[in-house]
Amino acid sequence: MPTDISVDGLGLTYKGSVGISNATIPDVCKTPSPGGPIPVPYPNIARQSSLQNGTTTVKAHGQMIAVKGSQYGSSNGDEAGTGGGVKSGVNMKATDWITYSFDVKMDGQNACRHTDKKFHNNKNTVDLAGNMDPNNPPAGLTPEQKALWKPCIEQHDKYKAIQKAEADHRTAEFNDLETKVKEHVRRNNPLDPNPPLTQAGWRTFRQIQSEKVVLLWQLCDEREKYIDMGCDDIPWPGSKHPTTEARRNAHYGELNRMRDRLRKTDRR
Repeated sequence: MPTDISVDGLGLTYKGSVGISNATIPDVCKTPSPGGPIPVPYPNIARQSSLQNGTTTVKAHGQMIAVKGSQYGSSNGDEAGTGGGVKSGVNMKATDWITYSFDVKMDGQNACRHTDKKFHNNKNTVDLAGNMDPNNPPAGLTPEQKALWKPCIEQHDKYKAIQKAEADHRTAEFNDLETKVKEHVRRNNPLDPNPPLTQAGWRTFRQIQSEKVVLLWQLCDEREKYIDMGCDDIPWPGSKHPTTEARRNAHYGELNRMRDRLRKTDRR
């Protein structure tokens, strides 16, 4: 919900309220290419819903409050920059507060508000426009863009929900099995009395791959809907056309890699 608590005349930031932070300077990350990693500028967006390390005793509507030292735990927009930020060495990581209230403290720490500035992606870039409420379109939009604003926010939220579901889906189990698959391939011994992966393990690995392929298809479909709606025509703070399409292509690349791995597993 929109924030309804004021600090220094600005909306207080807390986990239950609506808010996003968009990097106003591109998040330059090393990106795989046929010739090796190259620096590519990406947008970087973080949502208030990922707030962590906020207050523990003072709450707003029962939710933790953003204070100096808290973070938005994750960000997105730079998914394809898997080589990491040129400064931070990571992608899709936390945002940290640069500014905050000097005279209002909660749990002994300075309170954070809408319009406060933030570092992004572990200090690889910054949001100098400040944390904002996405339900309020910025000035300068055309009537058509204003009409698209809320539907595009909702579509983006659907996309993010599926993205999180795919990232979280049986991840530890999948990574463990993948390590065993690599060891199995390295040994290349069909007579091994103690193979790293049993037949049951292969079946489980294949099942998880299949489930992830379905989720990746859904992810690509939701991103295509976002583009088809015309959401890329809105001048989102911190973003540059055609980054959304680039993200969709990155997801298709991940989908194709997963399907290729699935085919290789099928042949065993």
